[in-house]
Amino acid sequence: MMENVFTCPVCNKTGIPDFKNENVVCPCCGTDLSVYKTINAAQKATIHPEGKNKKARILAALSLVVAVASLITCAYLYYTKPPVKETDNDNLIAQIATLKQENKSLSDSIAVLNKKTPARRTYTVVKGDCPWRISEKVFGDGRRYDELLRLNNMSTANDFNKVKVGETLYIE
Repeated sequence: MMENVFTCPVCNKTGIPDFKNENVVCPCCGTDLSVYKTINAAQKATIHPEGKNKKARILAALSLVVAVASLITCAYLYYTKPPVKETDNDNLIAQIATLKQENKSLSDSIAVLNKKTPARRTYTVVKGDCPWRISEKVFGDGRRYDELLRLNNMSTANDFNKVKVGETLYIE
């Protein structure tokens, strides 16, 4: 007995499971073919409308009632919404003007802060560097290595072991 061979209606791949009777995702194109199972079930329901599929007819009638009720509700809400008052528009315009003014003030403040913040000086780590040696080069005193560590969020000299050649350290 030869089995039915099913073909994907999207990519035409043959040899897929029966997508009209089970939920299938095409292994070739990834399309979810479960909609075809639903369509097949709906077609079977309409073949015998003489009472054999009473649930499907009731569901269709109920869907129609819900759709009509939705349309009536939308029309009611559209035509009965209160008119916009001029005072509402004036209030919105005043609020927009206030927000624009506050926005400009904040932008000016940011510009001032950007000018006041100096660029931080940095040092690029080279082979053989250690906190003491860098402190001697940068600060002129190797004993200030703890300052170098603090500026770079390191608590001990052992944290410096994680720093690699070519990385940048802050020195201000």
